[in-house]
Amino acid sequence: MNELKSALGEDLTKKAIESRMYSFPDGTETLARRLREKLGATVTVRTDSPVQRITMEGNEIKVRTPLQSRSFSHVISTIPLPSLFRVLPSPPPDLVSSFPPAVTVGVVNLYYPPGSISLPIQGFGYLIPKTTPNDNPEDALGVIIVSDGIQGQDIGKFTDGVKLTVMLGGHYWRNRKSYPSDDELLTAAKSVVARDLGIIDDPSITLVTLQRDCIPQYEVGHWERVQRLEGYIDSTFGRDRFKIVGSAVDGVGVNDSILAARKAAQRLQDLAFLETMLE
Repeated sequence: MNELKSALGEDLTKKAIESRMYSFPDGTETLARRLREKLGATVTVRTDSPVQRITMEGNEIKVRTPLQSRSFSHVISTIPLPSLFRVLPSPPPDLVSSFPPAVTVGVVNLYYPPGSISLPIQGFGYLIPKTTPNDNPEDALGVIIVSDGIQGQDIGKFTDGVKLTVMLGGHYWRNRKSYPSDDELLTAAKSVVARDLGIIDDPSITLVTLQRDCIPQYEVGHWERVQRLEGYIDSTFGRDRFKIVGSAVDGVGVNDSILAARKAAQRLQDLAFLETMLE
């Protein structure tokens, strides 16, 4: 906490602690863009070099790309697991298949002008537990009350009003060969808010997006799978030489990904300090 206050200041730290969630006017790409801006002068960033193979050669980890092959003492990977498994040396097939593929989610944004509706609840929103098809025919995952959780996000005529985000699909769609159309997703979203929130008015503005293979959705036994994956990585590259971070293993969401990356970087820093002390 003291480190956070030192980096952000008292006011911003207090605001972060009290916020239900945070957002960026230009989207979460802001994080990657600012990271590149901050590191650009000291770190080489390549966006046109997909990793083709990662192997252990001697005491170095060799990473091959279309442009070159480089050897490193340590590697931190944020590559999605399906892509990472394809470039690692002989990962056990049963380990690979034990991680379920990322799910596809239908995201429907609904906007209601000021005074047109009232909500029976306030807060972040709500998640819908796994139920029978009769109880949840829309395959809904949950609803975020954006206008309550993220205030001041929009400007102009959309500053006020009620904004909802309805999420559909996910694990319910694992075995689907095709997905609902935008019109079907919008109809489903309006049905969800009518049943759960009593909103029968049509929204004045809508935005429907089908996010394909967008996010991992953990299944029972996830942490046991992660432990086995870490065992394979340590036995292949050496303990603490190769770290996997990201939403596929450490928790789904920006917060979890940032925390996992920070811990991995801190671990490397600690190891470097120990090696220096032992020299």
